[in-house]
Formats: sequence, C-alpha cells, structure tokens
Amino acid sequence: MDAIFVLGNTHYPWAVIARFAPLWLSWLALFNIALSLYIDTFSSPLLYLFGYQQEQFIALFLLNSFALITLELCSNRFQYLSSRWVARIIATCKWFHDHHVFFEEIISSHDNNSLSALLWLSFIVAIYIVYRHKRKDLFMLAGGCLSSIVILSTFMIELVDDNFDEGLLLLTALVIIGLTSLSTIWLKKVHREMSL
Repeated sequence: MDAIFVLGNTHYPWAVIARFAPLWLSWLALFNIALSLYIDTFSSPLLYLFGYQQEQFIALFLLNSFALITLELCSNRFQYLSSRWVARIIATCKWFHDHHVFFEEIISSHDNNSLSALLWLSFIVAIYIVYRHKRKDLFMLAGGCLSSIVILSTFMIELVDDNFDEGLLLLTALVIIGLTSLSTIWLKKVHREMSL
C-alpha cells in the first residue's frame, strides 16, 4: 500500500513536468489502485452510509468521473490533453468498472440498491448531454448506447433467471435486437449530422 502511494506521489510531478498524456493515464491508474487498497484496508466515512461494496464503487465512480470532467475542461487549454483517445480510454475503463459492480449488484442481490442505478443513469445522461450537444464525439455516444443495452439486457435476463419462462427469454432476445437496431439507426443519424 505504501509503495503504491509513494510511487503515485513520485509519478505525479513527472506527469506534470513531462506533459505527456500516457503518464497522466498511468498516474490515474495508480491512484485508482491506491484508493481501492486504502478502502480495503482502512475504509472511509462512506462505509457507514452505503456499505463496503457501495463505498468502493462510489469512491471510484467519483474519482473517475472527476478525472473525465477535468480532462474535458482542460483539453482546450493544454494541447497534450486534447487528443480524444485519452478521454475515450478513461470513459471505457470507467464503464468497465461501473458495469462490473452493477452486474454483481443485479445478479447477486434481489434488493437492488437504487443508488448505483441512479449514478449509472446520471452518467449516461451526462454522456448524452456533453457528447451530443457540447463536444460531439460518436465513440462516447456509442459507448452510452452499448452501456444502456447491456444494463437493460442484464435486468431482463435476471428476470428470466428468477422466473424461467420461454416467452420472457424470447422477449429479452427481441429487446436486445430492437435496442441494437435503434441504437445503430440513431448513431448513423448522428454521424450524418456531425459530418455536415
């Protein structure tokens, strides 16, 4: 734990001095690991409000959301942060983490906590508002569509698992096909608008 903290603290000045985006990404990864290990070892005040799994999820959700927001705000000011691939990597890693926790929550418990669903929904709405209207980025919109399809499909499959019914399984498959088709049509329309 101390080694990662020391490595993260010695890595940060080099990321500032070098002005090299991959150093910032590696520093963010080290900070994620250090925060996870800290919560595993000592916990935080969030534990009393949300419980262990929610505590870690909320802390990493807030950290990575803050990193993505900061990157987007600083990308116009600093040239080395203006490449879109940096924001896309942060968002992809954030989606992976959020989905992993959300899947466990959907599948393992029948009393699903609405806090993680609310956080996920707020992130999807923010992705739509920012990357559809403010800073146009089709990759981020496609990630939001994929995220929505995967989460809704997981909910439906969990319903099928609890009450196994062939009709519900068919309905789930049709919903997946329908959502994918609607997403594709919408993304093509957005791409045409962005190309103009």
